[in-house]
Amino acid sequence: FSASASTSFHAIDAESGKEEWSVSTYSDIVTQAILSPDGEFVYTVERGNGKVTSYNVIDGTTQWSADCTDFHATQFCQYSVEADFSVSSDGYYLYYGDIHG
Repeated sequence: FSASASTSFHAIDAESGKEEWSVSTYSDIVTQAILSPDGEFVYTVERGNGKVTSYNVIDGTTQWSADCTDFHATQFCQYSVEADFSVSSDGYYLYYGDIHG
């Protein structure tokens, strides 16, 4: 998987180097994408709005997405997410923070 300096996210075949699928994003992604423990989904966090998205690894369809305004509408949701994030071993929780923690 590869994020670009623009607003897109790509799945690249490791053997052939060919693009399998690509999706457009609202904001750039500067953190490493993370696979779910079962390998069925890949998670990304967009820097500009903190939007977390779960994509199907086969075809790139969005399984779900949420940004911090879905949980609390504060101005702090607008700050960059630039740190790596993690997923729990059971795949039920994603952990990340913005520049304020």
